[in-house]
Amino acid sequence: MEFTLPNDAQLPPASAERLAEFGRDHALDPRVMFALDHALNEHLQNVVDHSTARTAFLELQVRDGAVHVTVTDDGDTFDPLAAPPADVAADPDSRPVGGLGVHMMRKLTDQLLYRRTAAGNQLRMVKKLG
Repeated sequence: MEFTLPNDAQLPPASAERLAEFGRDHALDPRVMFALDHALNEHLQNVVDHSTARTAFLELQVRDGAVHVTVTDDGDTFDPLAAPPADVAADPDSRPVGGLGVHMMRKLTDQLLYRRTAAGNQLRMVKKLG
């Protein structure tokens, strides 16, 4: 499944609806879909809140025993995986703001890959089936 959506407040919920449809069409395990839904929502909310992107192109695939969710946005270069790992053991009051969303995405998926392409920022989330 492929689709393009405008970068606005409706990007995360509209993408979640398409992801749910994809999961139903492929009879995917609800635990896999839960993890992908939360990881995708976190990433897309960051695109909405912090990106210069005008649109986001999403590609959903089942291949090689995993679900691949690829998001390409046409915003300025930004690699969310370049940030240092969040110190989740630190006192919340002394922790720097930010980074927990990427930490959550890393925990919910089996693999996160970023690359800059001619089309823009591309983040791929991979979640193994079974």
